[in-house]
Amino acid sequence: MTDIGGNYKSSYLDDEELNIKEDETVYYRVAISPEFNELETLDCADDADELENEGGNNVYTLGSILERRVISYSSLEEMKWRYDTDYENLKEELKVPDAFEFFIVSEEFPEISMKGLVPDSVEVVAYDYVMEVLKKDGTVINSRFTLGVW
Repeated sequence: MTDIGGNYKSSYLDDEELNIKEDETVYYRVAISPEFNELETLDCADDADELENEGGNNVYTLGSILERRVISYSSLEEMKWRYDTDYENLKEELKVPDAFEFFIVSEEFPEISMKGLVPDSVEVVAYDYVMEVLKKDGTVINSRFTLGVW
C-alpha cells in the first residue's frame, strides 16, 4: 500500500479485511498479487465500489483498477531451479525444439541467470526483452532479459 506519491503506508490484513492506519492521506494505491503470499485468501468482489471504515461513518470509493502484466520474481527463481535440475522438461514446456539449446540471463538479476556451457563452435542467436519484474516486497523493476538459442 502506497500513497499517490509512492510512499509506503502502514497497513495490514486481518482475515480478509485490509486495514489502513489512520493518517491525513486521501488517496491510496493497493497492490494485490499472488506474489504476495499473505494475500492468497483476499477476495475482492468485482462489484464492490464502496468500503466503510470501522466506525461506519466514512465511506471510501474505489478508483479505477489497473491491471499490469509483470513477471513474478518467485516464478523466475522456480524457473532457474528447473533449468538447473530439470532442463529437458523445462525446455519441452517452453516449446524449445529438441534440436536447440537455450539460455536466459539478466544483468539486473544475476542470481537467476540460466546459462550453462555454450560451445565455442556454435552460432548463438540472441534477443533482448525488457520486462517488469514484481518482487515480494511490492517493488517492480524493469529488467532486460537476453534469450539465446543455438
